[in-house]
Amino acid sequence: MKEKRSSERHETFEYWTVTETSTGRNIGVAVDINHEGMRIHSKDIIKSGALLHATIHLDKHIAGVDSVNVDIRCRWCRKTRASELMAAGFAIVSPSPEFLKIEQKLVDFFSVAV
Repeated sequence: MKEKRSSERHETFEYWTVTETSTGRNIGVAVDINHEGMRIHSKDIIKSGALLHATIHLDKHIAGVDSVNVDIRCRWCRKTRASELMAAGFAIVSPSPEFLKIEQKLVDFFSVAV
């Protein structure tokens, strides 16, 4: 049975670049976020179940930082309808207090519930 998100999705006003923390390889851009997960648009297919150590690069200093690290696990990946990009849904894995502090500010000030 498919798992459904239990918290409201928030589409971002700004897209934040997401990279692999250790290599700096571009994963894609975060297009929605909440405390349980995020959706990333990527040029690459991301294997369902893949665990990524990611860095979200913020365009502004938010809560005193311009990036935040987070572990994410891919739940699904499929081609978007409107472009050649792939859309991938990720679960946040054991979010740190630093991530939760930033995430709440991103939800409150840089996104809208959809």
